[in-house]
Amino acid sequence: MNTQIKNYIAAALAFAFAIAILVYAIANMKIAKLESEVTNEKEAARQKQQTAAAKEFEAAQYKQKIEYLETKLIEINQLARKQDEELEKLNLNSRNARSDADAARRTRSITTTTAELCQKLAELGHSCE
Repeated sequence: MNTQIKNYIAAALAFAFAIAILVYAIANMKIAKLESEVTNEKEAARQKQQTAAAKEFEAAQYKQKIEYLETKLIEINQLARKQDEELEKLNLNSRNARSDADAARRTRSITTTTAELCQKLAELGHSCE
């Protein structure tokens, strides 16, 4: 082989070697970029997971608060029913008292002497003194 062919072969090998190094460097850059993106995505996922855990905790607190308030509402409703029943009883008593008072006002009084009153009491077994 002559020198010119050897030079061509050497140049071709150097060119191939340069291309291989260039391809290797580009591949490494892409891998580094993808690794960086994976790291960033993992961090974002971790933050979202923490946010989700905090929201779940907050939801559990609201659920407990709702259960507590529902219990209190039931107690208040029961108390209100009892008070309504008491008010109905009082209202009925009040109506009866008004009715009795009206009946007493309508009753006509009869003038009676002491002697007549003593006689009626004596008839009932109680004497006047």
